[in-house]
Amino acid sequence: MHEFLEHAVVRNVLPERGTYKIDCLCLPKMNIRAPDVPFTDRVVICGDAGSTRLFKDGMGAAYIMGKAAAKTAVFCGASKEHFRRDYYPVYGVINMSRASKELFTLEDLKLLRSIAIYASIAVENAMNFAKLNHVADEILSHAATLEMWHEDSKIN
Repeated sequence: MHEFLEHAVVRNVLPERGTYKIDCLCLPKMNIRAPDVPFTDRVVICGDAGSTRLFKDGMGAAYIMGKAAAKTAVFCGASKEHFRRDYYPVYGVINMSRASKELFTLEDLKLLRSIAIYASIAVENAMNFAKLNHVADEILSHAATLEMWHEDSKIN
């Protein structure tokens, strides 16, 4: 990070020359395997420490797992058995690494590609329908205006 801040291009756009304090630091290491049992009596591991998600949305995983852990502790109890019964099913849904070493098979990727193609066609059709609907409304509006004008011209 310090090397980045000292780069000439970056230094030219920073408001002041000087020393900058780095408050946030992301480490290049990430969790690639979650624990098999992320709980014991009165302890639950949540968030990135307790799960690995396919798209690495740590905040989403932490929220869902934290909510499940809190619900279990408050309404059921905080023993290992309570967490096994009420928290562990949520953990199993969140944690992708428990299902398989391979996240997607070739067939899964082909299916996802087909879904993406159909979704893009559906979006395109919806946009075209909206345009067509707008044009049809404009035509009807103009036709009604012309009809009223024609009626008025007959009266005069």
